[in-house]
Amino acid sequence: MKEKKRIIIIILIVLANLLLAGGWFYLSSQISLQKEIKDETLKELALIEAKIKNKGDLKLILPETKDEREKINSAFLNDQEVINFIEVLEDISEKSKSNLEISSIKKENDTRVFNIVISGPFKNVLQYIMLLENTPYQPDILRANMNIDQEKELWNARLNIGINNFVD
Repeated sequence: MKEKKRIIIIILIVLANLLLAGGWFYLSSQISLQKEIKDETLKELALIEAKIKNKGDLKLILPETKDEREKINSAFLNDQEVINFIEVLEDISEKSKSNLEISSIKKENDTRVFNIVISGPFKNVLQYIMLLENTPYQPDILRANMNIDQEKELWNARLNIGINNFVD
């Protein structure tokens, strides 16, 4: 009987040790898992803090760069500024004392193409082209054709003007 009690006690001690070892293993794995979760959360928190800091920095930079951004944006033509560009074309026509006819406006990829006809004395037509090239829109003259109307002694310049449109 004593032998049986001793075996039972040894079995209980072994089972208790196994139970303690299993509990220790479970607790250590749970602690490792929680540590990984904490580390991932800290990384996400660091990213969020960096984004918040960057957003704050941008809020400080935006007012400082307003003039530069407006200058850059003025070099590009979007839908709202087509009318402004047409007014610029008309103003140049008045300054150079030449006649302006806009025959078409097309949108091709990132470029607006204006087909215009300038007429007047050669000096005025040439002045119009020079003034056009110096506008803030930085137009590209894609095609130019000049001829003279012998009867009226007026020059006609047919121009295809391209304006890059990156912001549209």
